[in-house]
Amino acid sequence: MPCLRCSGTPPDEIDQKKEDPQNLDKPVKLLRVPEVAEQLAISIRRVYYLLAVNELKSVKVGGCRRVPVNVLNEYVQELLDTE
Repeated sequence: MPCLRCSGTPPDEIDQKKEDPQNLDKPVKLLRVPEVAEQLAISIRRVYYLLAVNELKSVKVGGCRRVPVNVLNEYVQELLDTE
């Protein structure tokens, strides 16, 4: 179930706050939990479980969880590498 505070249009991008000056201008695409569930073909509840056990990293934006696309890609790559 999506966060009730996020019923409006969620922000798609935030500026990446890293010390590397090359990364300061590159926006980071953030996915909502239902979008992550759809990408992984798993339930929303399972995504929240992965977040709770720190198997999947996320950021909080206004009280709502968002998963950066690059984090999701790294997670999938780790799954592929362990097979």
